[in-house]
Amino acid sequence: MGKTERQRQRSSGKKKSRKKVSLPPAERELWTAKDLRLRYDLSEPTFWRMRKDGKIPPPDVRVGVRDYWRRDHILAREQTSAQSV
Repeated sequence: MGKTERQRQRSSGKKKSRKKVSLPPAERELWTAKDLRLRYDLSEPTFWRMRKDGKIPPPDVRVGVRDYWRRDHILAREQTSAQSV
């Protein structure tokens, strides 16, 4: 009798690796602090200092200990700051 795929994996000791797939930040609705730091080319301490000083808006969503900003809010803020300069 032939082995199933799962039985072959168990006997060989190998598991199928699942690659985490995520959308690039530009296509996601919510951006993380890391996404914003990369977008503005900021170090982590500089990002948090700017956030504390109000130069970066407060997060729109908080899930557990993670903060998220809505893409539309960030892009709108960029537009208004570009127009005022």
